[in-house]
Amino acid sequence: GCVALFLAIRNHHDDQRAIKSFIAAVSMGIKDNKILLDLNYDEDSTADTDLNIVMNDKDELIEIQGTAEEAPFSKNELSDMLEMGSSAIAEIIKKQKACIE
Repeated sequence: GCVALFLAIRNHHDDQRAIKSFIAAVSMGIKDNKILLDLNYDEDSTADTDLNIVMNDKDELIEIQGTAEEAPFSKNELSDMLEMGSSAIAEIIKKQKACIE
């Protein structure tokens, strides 16, 4: 969606500053004491923890939504999920930028 919006604005708007930053989101969870990225339905529906992260290309958080579905999670697990999610989002944004170039 971010790439489509950028292309639409670029094609119909002279001011490239209309886009302030690229954004991306990932879904994560903890299942069987393992942090999983981009869970499928079976994993998501039985995960102990569900976490969604939205960030921009400046490595800034836009949204964090997390829930202990079946069991509480620790601050260390949250930190690990944020690190993994941030890394995945950076890769997505890198691919978004490549699509536009």
